[in-house]
Order: sequence, then C-alpha cells, then structure tokens
Amino acid sequence: MPNPTGGKTQGMTDRDRLQDMLSSEKFLANNWSVSASEMVQQELFQDTMQFLNEVHGAHRQLFQVMNQKGWYQIDQADQQQISQAASQFTQNQMPR
Repeated sequence: MPNPTGGKTQGMTDRDRLQDMLSSEKFLANNWSVSASEMVQQELFQDTMQFLNEVHGAHRQLFQVMNQKGWYQIDQADQQQISQAASQFTQNQMPR
C-alpha cells in the first residue's frame, strides 16, 4: 500500500523497534531523574528512584543487545581524546 509521499510502506525492522524502545527509555530516564530530584516526600522519592533504576536497567539491556548486533557502536576514545574531554569538563565547571 503506498504512503502519502508516494513510497511503499515498509514495516519496522527489529533494529527500528529496538531504537524506538531505546529512545523511549532515554526519555523516561530523563523525566524520572528530574522527578526524583524535585521530590519532597521521602517515600515518593524512594519509589521514584526505584522506577528510575528499573528504567536504567532496561536502557542498559537494550543498549547491550543493539551493541552486540552492531546496531549501536561506540568508538573507543584514545588517551588524548579522554584528556581533552576531561580538560573541557573541568574548565566548564560551575563556580562553587
């Protein structure tokens, strides 16, 4: 069945599905993190942190599967790149 742009409709691949799931987990992790940092009641904070930990676990599992399949590769940084990033990080620190 053609789509409105004229191309043929293609189903999502396993890679597409995993990428979508990974993006969703990143979104959830960010939102749970903000929620936890602004939680006033201790019991709700603990529940929120539990949800955040679960989201991080799912995120990690999805990343590992994608990495193993070669769908999410990370370049290895050499020592010069690490030193440069560390230098930039220390220079951009907010004053205390």
